[in-house]
Amino acid sequence: MKEYNVFLRDIKVGVLKINEEGKYFYKVDKEGLLKAEKLGIPIFYQLKESSKDFGEPISIFYDRISNCERFEVSEDISYPGDDIRLVLIKK
Repeated sequence: MKEYNVFLRDIKVGVLKINEEGKYFYKVDKEGLLKAEKLGIPIFYQLKESSKDFGEPISIFYDRISNCERFEVSEDISYPGDDIRLVLIKK
């Protein structure tokens, strides 16, 4: 299983888990989300909702991960100028 800390700028707003079957589970960090909101950082709807169970890939994460994996970048995923960053949790 892969796990990523999800950041908006430098604020952790959640954790994304991807199991061996490619199913996604996202858990919101409520404190981080509130901090980002107070700072006026725009927040995508998908970042505000925790998953109930593992399910289909979440587009906001899937696109970033699949694009970066093509270039063999999988530990720190972000787009230039994008506020969202995914950082692989090493175990």
